[in-house]
Parts: sequence; structure tokens; C-alpha cells
Amino acid sequence: MSLNPPTLAGDSRFSLVRLILVDSYTEGRITELPLQGGTAITGRNGRGKTSLLQLIPAFYGERPDRIVRPVSNKKSFARYYLPRSTSFVIFEYRRDDVSCCAILFADESGEAVHYRFIRSAYRRDMFVLEDERSIVMSAGLPERMKLKGVTVSRKMPLDEYRAVIQGKMGHGSDRAKQRQLIADFSFCPTSHPLPHIERIVSGMFQRKTNFNDLQRMVVTSLPGGGNQIALGAERKKIESWPDVYDSYTSVMSDADRMGNVQGAYEAVLAAEQELRCIHARFVLLDSHLSEQHSQTKSAHGQAIAALTEAEQAHDSAIRAMQETIQALDRDIRFNQDEIERLNRESTKFSQQNVKAKADLLEREEQILQTKAQLEARKAILIGQQADIDRRHQELLNTLERDHLRRIPGFNDQRSKLNDGFRDRCQALDADRERDQANARLAAKPAIDAAQELVDHANQAIGATKANLANPQPDPALVEELERQASKVSEARRKWQESVDAQRAAQQQFDEAKAAYGLAERQLANLVAESERLDLELKQLRVRATPGETSVLYALRLHRPDWTQDIAKVIREDLLVRTDLSPVVKEIQESIYGLQLDLDRLDAPLAADEVALRREIETREDALQTLARRIEDQRISLEQAGERRQRANDNAELKGREQASARAALSSAETLEKNARQAVKHSRDNAKTKAEFAHSDAQRHAREARGTLEQKNRELEQALTACVTVHTQATAAVKVSLDQALAEVKRKEGEAKDEYQRQCQTINGERADKLKSTGVDTEALQALERQISVAGQELETIAGSRNLVAQWRLWLSSQWSRLPGLEATLTQSRNTRKVKDDERQVNERTWKTVKAGKVEAISSLSAKLANLAAERERVEVRRRTLEGHEPDGDTLGQDYDPAWNFNALVTQANAQLRVAKEQDAKLADDIRAIKANFVSRRGTPPEHFYDTHRQQMGPDKAEHAREWVPVFKAWYSTEHESYRNLLRVEARTIAEAVGDFHGRMSRFHRDVALFNRSLQDSLNANLGFESISSVSVEIVSSIRELDYWSTIEKVADSRIVWMGDPSTMPPPEFAASLRELLEHWQIKEGIRAELTNLIRIQGEVVENGTRRPFKKAEDLETISSHGLSYIVLVLIFIGFINRVRGSAPVNVVWALDEIKDLDVGNVELLMEILARNNITLVSACPDPDPDVLALFRNRCSIRADRCIYDTTAAAGELEDSSLGEEEACV
Repeated sequence: MSLNPPTLAGDSRFSLVRLILVDSYTEGRITELPLQGGTAITGRNGRGKTSLLQLIPAFYGERPDRIVRPVSNKKSFARYYLPRSTSFVIFEYRRDDVSCCAILFADESGEAVHYRFIRSAYRRDMFVLEDERSIVMSAGLPERMKLKGVTVSRKMPLDEYRAVIQGKMGHGSDRAKQRQLIADFSFCPTSHPLPHIERIVSGMFQRKTNFNDLQRMVVTSLPGGGNQIALGAERKKIESWPDVYDSYTSVMSDADRMGNVQGAYEAVLAAEQELRCIHARFVLLDSHLSEQHSQTKSAHGQAIAALTEAEQAHDSAIRAMQETIQALDRDIRFNQDEIERLNRESTKFSQQNVKAKADLLEREEQILQTKAQLEARKAILIGQQADIDRRHQELLNTLERDHLRRIPGFNDQRSKLNDGFRDRCQALDADRERDQANARLAAKPAIDAAQELVDHANQAIGATKANLANPQPDPALVEELERQASKVSEARRKWQESVDAQRAAQQQFDEAKAAYGLAERQLANLVAESERLDLELKQLRVRATPGETSVLYALRLHRPDWTQDIAKVIREDLLVRTDLSPVVKEIQESIYGLQLDLDRLDAPLAADEVALRREIETREDALQTLARRIEDQRISLEQAGERRQRANDNAELKGREQASARAALSSAETLEKNARQAVKHSRDNAKTKAEFAHSDAQRHAREARGTLEQKNRELEQALTACVTVHTQATAAVKVSLDQALAEVKRKEGEAKDEYQRQCQTINGERADKLKSTGVDTEALQALERQISVAGQELETIAGSRNLVAQWRLWLSSQWSRLPGLEATLTQSRNTRKVKDDERQVNERTWKTVKAGKVEAISSLSAKLANLAAERERVEVRRRTLEGHEPDGDTLGQDYDPAWNFNALVTQANAQLRVAKEQDAKLADDIRAIKANFVSRRGTPPEHFYDTHRQQMGPDKAEHAREWVPVFKAWYSTEHESYRNLLRVEARTIAEAVGDFHGRMSRFHRDVALFNRSLQDSLNANLGFESISSVSVEIVSSIRELDYWSTIEKVADSRIVWMGDPSTMPPPEFAASLRELLEHWQIKEGIRAELTNLIRIQGEVVENGTRRPFKKAEDLETISSHGLSYIVLVLIFIGFINRVRGSAPVNVVWALDEIKDLDVGNVELLMEILARNNITLVSACPDPDPDVLALFRNRCSIRADRCIYDTTAAAGELEDSSLGEEEACV
């Protein structure tokens, strides 16, 4: 193997033959300039020598505006060289044994230049019509070529022409056509392009260079041939990856928070479920209250009706009592009036002295007898004495008979009075007994009631004392407490069971999750192994079927035995390179002078095609087996995912059940606590009530005893009053009896005394009469007075007989009623008092009863109000639970007395508090998770969030709980696809960065190799007397890039984590990428413009003096004009050789005013150029003959721009006008 030196012109497969200008250089003329072998153009200044020379770079693809600068006082390239549609600039060149032409012509506007290729040498008839006077127009050129049987390319712009002539493949979509154009028309082998050669040729002509052009040339001549090295990933992806990674890791840092979220979520759901149950209990409570309200309302109506009925009965009873009392009042008033009337009448009779008159009337017979006796005595007194004794005896006898007759009357009166007294006493006793009986009867209800009150009070004292000593709560409440305690035990048991079930479900989920992770890692390892095998298989296939331009293809084609020698010393990666332009030459026994014992070396696998095919088959079989394993593993992963999802769903279900059981336990404990408090409150109330009842019972007992004593006193008083009335009445009757008996006795005594007196008087008169017979005037007068008195009395009797009769009738009919009236009055008064007491008792009783009934009604009214208020409170409370629909199962249950308002409110408040607290925690956690999801716009977490937010709608998206299933899905499974994508993208980015790093590092090394090769070329071409050394240093400034350290960090860090396909990159990787982005241009990204990464500098040693240069301007003025140009030529030669390499391409350089160099330097320059396969085309007005002798072609330009060969025979046409048969020579 050998690195061939530049091919000499005779060995060139590619060479520029001549330049033809049709209707261009001069109007209507075809001008030809031979180029092969070198050409010298002479002629005076201003005849167009430079205009011809500066066309040479156009062949290599130089921009027309660089050839002819567009300034205000000069025409453009197209206007100058291609002024007409029949103007053409034609370069005829050879590629191997094929002649081709490159044609330049103006577009329709005459401003732009277009290009075509033809696969033929130039012929005049291609452009000149048959009339030999007309030239083909550019628009008709394809048809003309077709007519002449010449292959012609399509019209193309400069960039495409340059790519074709320099053999550079572009990046367009029509690469096949471009490749064909290069194969047909390029000025170089297809495997060895000549990038930027136009800049060297142009710089040579202009005697100056642009380091930027040289830098671009260096870049394009290096392996790879690109002008830049860019990261093989989109900026957006690299830019977004750290944010996506940070977003993902930030979001995943909340994975543990999801446990809190799930707990809070389940607690909220459980609380809400319990709230739905509580709502249902409120519904049942409301129904119960409604039923109670209806019952209470009915009882209230009945109580009002009962009160009305009782009031009516009470009013009736009171009216009856009032009527009785009024009747008694009337009786009392009547009796009082009667008694008063009798007293008035008695007074009136007393005033009329009726009693004396009655006495006179009773003595009327006596008075009559007395008067008769007096008259008899008067008669006797004035009568005969003989009859005195007899008459007196008769008087005595009559008097005695009257007296004896009257005595039984007195006894009868006494007997009647005594009988009447006894009867009256008996009647009064009966009245007394009746009144006492009535008093006892009347007092008995009150006394019995009072006694009953006393008994009840005593019983109440005993009961309350017992209750006070041991207050007992409401048994129903105790029973309810026991029931609630039983429910709590049951709820706690269920909760413990749910805890155990949830723990078991969580353990199953953890195991399923671990199994899924293991399956995922196994799949990732299999995929990584598959990718590795696939890459190896691709490499093996490339070695099995290498490209036609590869080293391996050339060796197999031209050196079938290469496996015995070359295969053992060449790097295997070089075998598949397509940019090395392999040429197989004669075998030498050494490598650049190094000889090895090849028998001790092994050939690579690519050298054994059979083994290579076997290896490919083995790899293919392994890949198929691996593909099946991957598919099986994918199925296993899916199954593991399904098991994990089922386990997760089951864990969530058990979690919700646990939370529900906890909420139910909490509610049960609340009810138990309320029931316990109710029992305690009931016991305390019972004690308080017992204390109050005991005190009240004692007070009632005192009041009852006082009432009983009062009623007994009242009864005693009533009985005493009866006795008093009876005693008074009896005393009054006794007094009347005594008075009557005394009166009878007095009358009897008076009658006896009168009888005795009369007897004595009669006896005295008889004695006196007997004693004296004379008339006693005094005695007569006395008699007469007595007779007169008796007469007056009789008159009085006669005058008062009716009055006395009335009085006696009054006494018998009226005054006799007085004791009865007085007794009746007393009885009526007593009865009235009893009735009034009864009325008062009835009033008090009614007042108490009414108060009780009113209190009962008020209590019922209050109960109704309380029930209504409680229903309102229930309704208000239910409105707070409207968001929680009543639980259907609970609605189907019977009402539990423990579900009172306060208990349910306590339950609701507890669950609402739990829901609020857990909802707040949930909201905080969800808000924090959301913040992480949306912290970086445009990241998958943010997109995931935004997608679900839009699916939810604005209303639902505001509720934290709506996000729990979403985030749960993310943290459970959804994140895995993003993680895998991140991992894949990270690997892609890392590989791209690694590739970038590798290519940049290779570029750095290649630049160093280029520099050494260039310097070798420079050293090989030295020979000028004054220049002892020319050194050019091509330096790579890669390590001076700001981002290079970051690139190295990224490249180095990938080694740590890319070994495990399931491993996520560390945060340092993202940080390094972010650092990298600081150097990322918005549009270009991290694109290393390789020309900017090369620094050209050097020095020239002239006559022992070191002259450094760092820019093109330094190089142009590094020495005298001529020596500076020689230095520039040497550097250009070095670049040409490095760019061209071993490609058999002869390069034509144009040099104006060669006379600037002395003859010796020109000769040396020509020798160096020839040695480096470079042909020189030069011009000067009057060159030295020795210089002209160095060129194969020597032409001159006349004043009319006719070109002629000064060495050609006369008649040889080199420049002709259309229609001329001869040309000047």
C-alpha cells in the first residue's frame, strides 16, 4: 500500500482542454483559447488578456459576481460576457476518455447566468446554424443538441453546476439525478470531490487569498466533507429535554405525595359517602319529625279541643255553682229580708204594745168576770146585806170555779210550749246534723283531695328521695347507648377487617408493581440486546455487501487474495469507508518501509465471506429468537401490567372501603358518644329533676298538709258554726220557751194572785159587808175605779182585738218562722260558704287543671314550633348537604332514635370537617402536583395535564378530586411511557452528543493530520533561493469553544447510565444539556461551523528572517510583491494537493502579469506546478522569450481581439468571424 504523489499532467484523467467564447468576447465571433499543457497570452494592454484569464475560475464554479465585480461603472458578468441570447462561454474538458463541455449562458433577463453540460467535445456546428451566419439561441440549445445527437443536461443554477463540476453530492430530494449528473459530468472521480477549488483558482488569479475560503477548503477536504458538525437531534428536543426531564423528575418527586393524595381522596370519598348516609338519615329524621309533627299537631288539636271541652264543662260547673250560690244568696237575702221584716213587724207590734193588748185580750174573760164581780160587788156593796154572804160565797165559788177552770189552760200552755220546744229542738238537731253532714259532705272532696295530695306528696317524697339517692337515666337512652356501643364494636370490627384487606391488597400491588418493574427491565435489556445485535448485523451486512466506492468492495473486486495480507494490517472500520478513493496497485512487501510477519496476524471477519455469511445467519437467527423473546416479554409485561392494574384497582377499592369503614366507625363513635352524653345528661337531668322533684314534693307536701289542715279547720269551723247556729237556735227557742213558760207562770201566778186577792177581797168585803151593811163610798169608788179600769181594758180589748188577732196570727204564722228563717239563713250562709269554697276549690282546681292543659298545649305548641324549627334546621342542614345525594341503602332503613338532629349535626360536622380538612389537604397536594405538572410549558406532564383539563372542562378542572384518578393513572402507569420516551430521547440525545463529540474530536485529529500533510507538501515544494522555510499551521480551536467542556461532560456522563437500558439519566445530564443550550443558537442550534473552528497561521523564513502571518493581509505583504506571490502559490499548491489528494485531476491556474516574477523564479515555479499537476495559463504584454518558451501554447491578441497562435502555421484557425473563411494568424 502507498500514498501516491500528485499525478502529472500526462497521467491526468481529468483536464481542461480549451475555452470557447461564442458571440461573447467579440460580437459575432467564436473565440477559442487552448489551455491543455499551459498557455501564455501576449498583447498590448487593454486588448482583453485579463478578461480571458479571469474566466478560468468560472469553470470550477466561481461566482460570476466575484469574477466581474458589479460596480456602477462596469457591466455585470452576464452583461459583459453574455450580452446576447446567442452568447455562450464554453469550457471543453476531458474526464477519462470522454470529452464534455460546460456551457454558460444568460437567462431571459440577461442578468443571471445559467449552466448546462453536454457530453461531447466542442463542435462549431453545435452552435452555428447551417447558414454559417446565425448562432443558436440559448433557449434553443437543447433542441439543437438533440438534433446533433449530443446528450445535454438540464439548465441549472450556479450552486448545482458547482456541485456537479466539483463532484459534491448535495442534500436535495433528487439525489439520484444529481448522482447521475456527477457520474456523467464531474471534473473529478466520484469518490474524490474537489470542494472549494474555485476559491484557490480564483485566489491564484487575484494573487490574494481569503483565509475563510482556505478554512472551508480544509473542512471540505477532511473525511466526512461537511461544512459543519451539528448535533443529530432537533434543538427543540434538546432544548425541551431538560425541561421535560426536570418536569418529569419534579412530577415524579411527588409520587410519594400521591399516597397522601390517595389517602385524602379516599377519606374525602368516605366522608362524602358517610355524608350521603347522614343526608339520608336527615331525610329519615325529617320524615320522623314530620310524622311527629303530624301526631303532635293532632294531639295539640285534641288538647285544645279537650281544653275547650273542659272549659265548657268547668264553665257549666261554675255556672251551676254560681246559680246555686246565687240561689243561696237569694235565699239568704230572702231570709234576711223576712227576718228583717219580722223584726220590723215585731218592732211595729211592740210599738203598738200589742203584747199588753194581747194579754188584756187573754184576760178579757177574766176582766169580764172581774168586771162582773166588781159590778156584783158594787151591787152587793149597794145591795142588801142578806145576800152579802151568799153572794160573796157565790162569788168565791164562781171565782174558784173560774180559777180552777183556768189552771188546766196554763198547764196546757206549758205542755204545748214544751212540746213545741222539743219539736223545735229536734228539728234544730236534725238541721244541725244535716248541716254538719252537708258540711262534712261538702268538705270531704277538698279534704280527700288534700289528703290525697298529702299522700301523693309523701309518696313523691319517698320516690324522689330514692331517685335522688340513685338517679336513673332514661332506660330508652341506656338501651340506645347499648345499641350504639354494639354498632361501634361492629363498625370497629369491619374497619379492622378493611385495614387488613387493604394492607393485603397493597402488598399484592407492591408485589405486582415489583414484578412489572422486573418485567420492564427484562424487556429493556432484551430490546437493548436486540438493538446491539441489529447494529452488529447491519455492520456485518455492510461488510457482506459493501458499497461500490468502499475499500472492501475494491479489494474484493481487484485483490481477491487481500485476505492474506492487507486484511491483517488494515483497520476493519476503514474497509467500509467510501471516502478513501481506493486504488489497487502493485504489491510491495512493506508498508511505508515497515515490514511485518503477516502469518502471526489474524484477518478480520470481513476477510472470510463464508464465515461472515454464517455470522450474519447466526445473528439473524439470534435476532429472530430475541424478537420472539421480546414479543413474549412484551406479552408478559402486558400481563404484569394488567396484574398490576388489577392489584392497583383492588388496592384503591380496599382503600376506599377502609376509608368508608373508618368514616362509618367515626359516625358510629359519634352516635355512641352522643348516646353516652345523652345518658349522662339524662342521669344529670334525673338527679336535677329528683332534687327539684324532692324539693317540690316537700313543698307540695307542706302545701298539701297545710291545705288538709286548712280544710279540716274549715270543716271544724263549719261544724262549729253548725253547732253554734244550732246552739243559738236552741237557745233562742229555749229563751222563747222560757219566756213563754215564764209568761204562763206569771199569768198563772197573776191568776192565782188575782184569785187569792179576789178571794181575800171578797172575803174582806164579805167580812166588811157582814161587818157593816152600810155602803163604803171609798170602796164603791174603788170598785167604780176598778170597773172603769176593767171597762177601759175591755174597750182596749175591743179596740185591739183585730190587732191582737193579727199579732197572734203573725206570731203563729210569721214570727214563729223566725227561728226557722234564722236557722235557714245560717244554713244557707254555711251552705253558701261551702259552695263558694267548692267554687273556689273548683276554680283553683280548674286553674291548676287549665294551667296543666294550657301548659300541655303550650308544650305541644312549643313542641310543634320546635319540630317545625327542627325541621327547618334539618332543611337548612340538608341544603348544606345538597351536594351529597341521600344514600339509597340508608333510606331503606328504619329510623333510628339515635339519629337526632344534634347527633346528625355532630356526625355531619365531623365528616364535613374531615372532608374539608382532607379536601384541603387534597387540594394542597393536588395544587402542588399541578404546579409541578404545569411548571414547564410544553412538557409532556404539562401536555398530559392540559389534555385532561380540556377533557374535564373548566368547571370540573377546578375541583381537586377530579384530578386524583388522572394523577393516579399518571403515577401508576401513564408516566412509564413518558419515562421510556425520556429514556429513549435521552439515549438519542446522548448518542447525538456523543456522535457530535466523536466527530468533533475526529475533526480535531483530522485537522492535525491535514496540517502535517500540508506542511509535508510545503516542504516538498521549497526550492526558491530567498525562501528557506514556509510553515503553515492549521489549528483546530475546538477545545476553545465555550460549550466544548459541556459537550465533554455530556459525552462522559452518558457512559455512566447508558449501560443499563432501564436507567434514567442523572440530573447532571439534564444540567449539562441545559448548559449546552446556553450556547445554542435559536435557528442554527449547536452547529459547529468547521471553517470557524480552524485558525490558519504560519511564518515564512526569508533570507533568515522570520515573518509570521495570522491573516491573509499579512501573507500578501509578507515580502516583496513577487516573493509574496510565490509564498502564496506554495501555500495554494499545498492546499490543492491536500484537497485533490491522489485524484488524477489537472488543475488550470490563471496568472496575470507573470513578468512580475524574475525568470529564475518563473522557471522554478513552472517546475513546481508541473510536478504538482497544475497547468498555468498566464498573460503579459511583453514577456521574456525564455518565459514564453516554458508554455506549450503561446497566443497573442490583436487590437480587434483576434487571438492567434504565434507558434502555429499560417491558416490554422483559432479565432474566426462568422462567414469568414480565413482568420488572422
